[in-house]
Amino acid sequence: MVTAGGDNGSARELRRGAKVNLAAYLVRIAHPPLMIAVTRTYGAAPWGEVAIGLGLSTVLLRMGAFGLDRSMLYWVARHAASGVVPGLGAAIKWVGVFSVFLTAAFLTGLQTAYGDEPRAEVWSILVLGFVPLAVSEMLLQACTGLRRLEVQLIVRDLIGAFAFLLFGLALHWAGYQSTGLAWAYVLSQWLGLAVAAFYFERLFRGVRKSVPGQRGIPAELRRYALPLWPSEVLNASFARVGELVVGVYAGTAAAGVYDVVRQIGNTVRSIRGSFDGIVTSVVASLRTDRHDTAVDEQLSYATLLVLTVQTPVALALALFADWLIPLFGSDFYISSAAVAVLCTASVVGGATSMAAMVINGLGRSRVYLGYVGASFVVQLVLLITLTPPYGVDGAVWAVSVGSVVQGALAVVLQRHVTGRIGLNRQAATGILRMLVAVLAGIAVAMMASEALKGWFASAEVAEITGRVLGYLVFLAIHLPLFMQVYRAKRDVNETEAA
Repeated sequence: MVTAGGDNGSARELRRGAKVNLAAYLVRIAHPPLMIAVTRTYGAAPWGEVAIGLGLSTVLLRMGAFGLDRSMLYWVARHAASGVVPGLGAAIKWVGVFSVFLTAAFLTGLQTAYGDEPRAEVWSILVLGFVPLAVSEMLLQACTGLRRLEVQLIVRDLIGAFAFLLFGLALHWAGYQSTGLAWAYVLSQWLGLAVAAFYFERLFRGVRKSVPGQRGIPAELRRYALPLWPSEVLNASFARVGELVVGVYAGTAAAGVYDVVRQIGNTVRSIRGSFDGIVTSVVASLRTDRHDTAVDEQLSYATLLVLTVQTPVALALALFADWLIPLFGSDFYISSAAVAVLCTASVVGGATSMAAMVINGLGRSRVYLGYVGASFVVQLVLLITLTPPYGVDGAVWAVSVGSVVQGALAVVLQRHVTGRIGLNRQAATGILRMLVAVLAGIAVAMMASEALKGWFASAEVAEITGRVLGYLVFLAIHLPLFMQVYRAKRDVNETEAA
């Protein structure tokens, strides 16, 4: 039985975040068909050009935010209850103004380096979305500091993702074949900023964003943000360096193929990623500098919430990758084995690296910097080693191994900081039950696929049917745990209320 403990208010927030996450995923069922339509419309090379440009834009975002965006999780969680968040307004203004200067500098550099080359035009358009991206990120992180996870999901995962693809299709049909994707990104970022600003004003209506007599960003916030600045630049580089390396060694078309596969992996990893902010906020709000039982309970419960959703998504992608990848078009090819490895690594690395959010929530931003720096170096070395001889497949394997190493490092550092791993017995039991369900599903899929070849004239139909049966067996074992985890905290809270 999955039990509950710790701070029940925090538990309710985690479970609420999980519900929002699930709702967003149900809506995002429409995202893959749209993405398939866009990739088939534009092709691998144009998609690769935009993917490389977006990778650079993501790194620019972290450079221009000075760590203040991620600091909002910790800072708002610490101060919002008092009705005053010192320096919040100043931090948002600072990031907004600096992003304008950074955009101008990047445009000048592009003109100097590439002149009238086609990629310069695409990247020059993309960078126009940097200002709304930077400002909206500050607003979203501040809202997440209030544990309002749905704002980030609505703006980033729904509006940002869907608007980008829909604008891209519309602009291509309107005649913007070469720059349609770039302009679509810019339009989606400005739309996202408008929605983020609406939610920010609504949620912070009764909160003062500065202290009378205090100007600028408080010294305490600067001290916390400073180590986060390089760590977030490295974190962004860790996430997007693959496109750059593949682009250099294999060309822009290969970078486009890699980006599609990366997004498939991100479908799994983003389930955990959407919990990063709320876990940091919950730990920070406990106002403890040590790793006590309350933190253990929240980390254990959050890990189970994430894994019970991640695992079925990852297994489905791995089992049916052979039929999923060709849908993106003839330009997009990669082995199903690489996709399966990436999905597995996204689950393992994603769940274990949540320990880093505990370190961040405890205010140990310098330790977090070391963690991200080491992770980036490992992944960069793997990418440079494996991409030249093996192309996109090599890059996917490098990212997969890097993800697992990153997660293992997070657990080691958490133990170093806190003296314990932080997962309770209930979490360990739940993880073991999920592993049994996965192994049973894979075993049935393999045996059924082989046995059914004598029943069907087509070997492919037999293979698909066998994998469907295997997945159903997995679900039959997994769903009771899923329901148990999602009901555990409610049972405790209802009992206490009674």
